[in-house]
Amino acid sequence: MSLSTAQTISSSRKTQKFFQRRANASNQIASSLIPILENIVLAH
Repeated sequence: MSLSTAQTISSSRKTQKFFQRRANASNQIASSLIPILENIVLAH
């Protein structure tokens, strides 16, 4: 395996972890916002 291939694999793993963290963060935000939105809708 050439060095550039190893670098590409490691960089793609970094981007995968980055996107996984972003997805986890957005899921947490959504799961915390949905009850608030439901309360607002139910209150009106």
